[in-house]
Amino acid sequence: KNALVGVARWRTIVESIYTEHIDEDIFELALKYFNNIPYKTKNIIEAIQNENYDLAAKEIHSMKGSSGSYGFQELYRKTVYLEGLITDRKFHEAQTVLKEILSYSASCKMIACPEE
Repeated sequence: KNALVGVARWRTIVESIYTEHIDEDIFELALKYFNNIPYKTKNIIEAIQNENYDLAAKEIHSMKGSSGSYGFQELYRKTVYLEGLITDRKFHEAQTVLKEILSYSASCKMIACPEE
C-alpha cells in the first residue's frame, strides 16, 4: 500500500512540471518577470485575506497581461480563470488557483526559442 502512495505522489510531481517556450529576444526580461511571480502571487493572496479585492483584481489583471505578453501560456490561462473568480467573488476558489500558480512557478522550465 505504501508503495502505491509513493508512486501516486511521484506521478503527481512529474505531471506538475510545465515547460514554456519563450521568444529568445525577450528571454532575459521574461526570466526577470518569472522570478517575481511568487512575490506577486503572495501579494495577491494577502490582498484577498485582507479583503482588499480591488487591489487583488488589479494585480491579477496585470499578471494576466504580462504573462500573455511574455508567452507564459499556462500562467496566462490560470490568470484568465483567476480574474473571473475574483469578478464572481469566489475568493476561496481563487486562493486555490493562486496556490496552483505558486506550484507552477516552482516547477516551470523556460526554454528560449527563436521567433517563428
